[in-house]
Amino acid sequence: MDFYIIAFIKSMILPPGIIFLLLFVSLYLLKISTQHAKYALISTCALFYIVSIPLISSSMIGALETYPALTQQSLENSDAQAIVILGGGRERDAMEFDGQDIVSLGTFERLRYGAYLQTQTQLPILVTGGFINPEDTPEGILMAKSLEQSFKVTAQWQENRSRNTAENAIYTQEILAKENIKTIYLVSKAWHLPRAVEIFKQQGFNVIPAPTGFSGSNPNNKNTISFYDFLPAAYAMQTNYYAVHEMLGRAWYFLRY
Repeated sequence: MDFYIIAFIKSMILPPGIIFLLLFVSLYLLKISTQHAKYALISTCALFYIVSIPLISSSMIGALETYPALTQQSLENSDAQAIVILGGGRERDAMEFDGQDIVSLGTFERLRYGAYLQTQTQLPILVTGGFINPEDTPEGILMAKSLEQSFKVTAQWQENRSRNTAENAIYTQEILAKENIKTIYLVSKAWHLPRAVEIFKQQGFNVIPAPTGFSGSNPNNKNTISFYDFLPAAYAMQTNYYAVHEMLGRAWYFLRY
């Protein structure tokens, strides 16, 4: 039950939920003060615009992508013992796959990079991801299946109980401790890795961040601000959702774990 309560709270404080909440506040204030309602509505519109433009979204998500991409030299000089790939969601009842659950595009992106690392290092892979609904197939099983079918790479271990990043780390430690594995490549989205690295380090791992799926501005390019950076876009709001979610997630993990 606590998971659903947290999910509801998140939906209300992250975009676009926060926009609807402020709109309801504005409507309520109409009964009390037209002037206050007008200010609230103006503030809501301003926030809606801010979270909808690429200029803000690329800056916010880029600030989270603190770990650079691995280089070939860093792979050659690494002392890693295993590759851990974090789950990133599922697609339920995919019609084109006879109604089966499959990994989400975000998870597939992580698996693709994990498979690439495996071909470069020959290290064993652990996939980690459980389920929220008891009737769901654990995400770890879906990940291992996708890894095998799409990349001809076998996951040596599956962690199938976790519901969030913290549990990914806890249950992964239980598995790899039996193998005396301490140093790992940790594969996830570039913006998610700062939170993931912290929690895995708390479990005693020596973590080598292996980011993929960069969403912010590329520091190697001479990025200039253009007219289009100020135009509202659906993808910018989604990116801002992920950015704010991660910022709140790091604060929550600091307090809870």
